[in-house]
Amino acid sequence: MVKFLKPNKAVVVLQGRYAGRKAVIVKSFDEGTRDRPYGHCLVAGIKKHPSKVIRKDSSKKTAKKSRVKCFLKLVNYQHVMPTRYTLDVDLKDVVTVDSLQSKDKKVSACKATKQKLEERFKTGKNRIDKFSSRDQEADDRCLLHVVMLALSCLEEAMPMVMEMEMAMVMLVFLVPESVMGEHAHAIKQQH
Repeated sequence: MVKFLKPNKAVVVLQGRYAGRKAVIVKSFDEGTRDRPYGHCLVAGIKKHPSKVIRKDSSKKTAKKSRVKCFLKLVNYQHVMPTRYTLDVDLKDVVTVDSLQSKDKKVSACKATKQKLEERFKTGKNRIDKFSSRDQEADDRCLLHVVMLALSCLEEAMPMVMEMEMAMVMLVFLVPESVMGEHAHAIKQQH
């Protein structure tokens, strides 16, 4: 059997107190241990994720909204759902199985994990920049202008009117009517 539950694999916890929370596998025990004779893994997860930050927030409020709360847990393989993602933050040196033995070690490991995850969050890696529709319309208009210019040059150079008409009809189907404006209306009247 292929072992795909490897360290740094992002998973979703399915059972228990942290059900539905995202976590990262720190260490996996495929064969189990003496205490737990089944496949399980040590996970470091996000108990509370950062909130959305808006421009008018003060720096104090932004810092508060950017906080992360973490948890550490040994979880049965049956109770995690793997995702296709992996995390590039290495938590092996911070979180160990020994850190779960006492409350003090667990708290210090959680704090170190929290610090690493907040640091990763503040770097702004993997942010999604939304492409505005205004930019898209401007790009479409520019592209349409170039295509119309190219078609007019072809029309002058080549006497094949049928091919030009076919190209114009195909252009009407590819570019939205709102962008083409009067050109689309004129082509539709011809056909």
